[in-house]
Amino acid sequence: MDRPPDASQRKSLLIAHRAGNDLDRLRAVRRVAPDLIEADVHHFHGRLELRHAKTLGPIPLYWDRNPWRLENPFRTRLTLEGLLAALAPDEEPMLDLKGIGAGIVQPVIDAVERHFPDRQVTICSRHWRILPAFAECPWARVIYSAGSPGQVAAVAHRLQFADGVSVKHELLSADLVRRLRDHVPLVMTWTVDEPALWQRLQEWGVNGAITDAPEALAPQIGG
Repeated sequence: MDRPPDASQRKSLLIAHRAGNDLDRLRAVRRVAPDLIEADVHHFHGRLELRHAKTLGPIPLYWDRNPWRLENPFRTRLTLEGLLAALAPDEEPMLDLKGIGAGIVQPVIDAVERHFPDRQVTICSRHWRILPAFAECPWARVIYSAGSPGQVAAVAHRLQFADGVSVKHELLSADLVRRLRDHVPLVMTWTVDEPALWQRLQEWGVNGAITDAPEALAPQIGG
């Protein structure tokens, strides 16, 4: 099976957090040329919506936290197809798949293969059981995400299908990064907005920064 290039042979990756959820934000981050454009993908009422906000199951009441807020349920939301059509030829999306249902898998595969032929796409999720299906796709770079101590403890046993991992930065240590790099070439972390924090994480061996401030980290990662 053909796989994407080994990320350990590249510079560290600059990943623009949530920049794919909104085309205005996408246009704004282009001036620093991030390696990956991250977007949150929800399969909702037959649509692949790009948003960080959650819903109450099938009820279209959109809410988010940090800060807590309700969103307008009637606002037009960007779809995955819309993002793929808007990306430049040298831009790669990182799709963070939300929700526990396996029903998201085939619609995402269909959308990518219809709108993004012969282009690499990074697929990421904390819902690991949906990820092995993407390992069979030659265009997919598969990232297992871990955001709790329990997931961190378990993730090393699930990496046979993985090209990398993404771990919340508060859960990382130099020893953990070293052990993860024994399994996969790419260790990402979120959310890193301060250059001093990124410098320490990079010294540990982290080579992917998911950031809300790509402009601040670009001088360290670009090259």
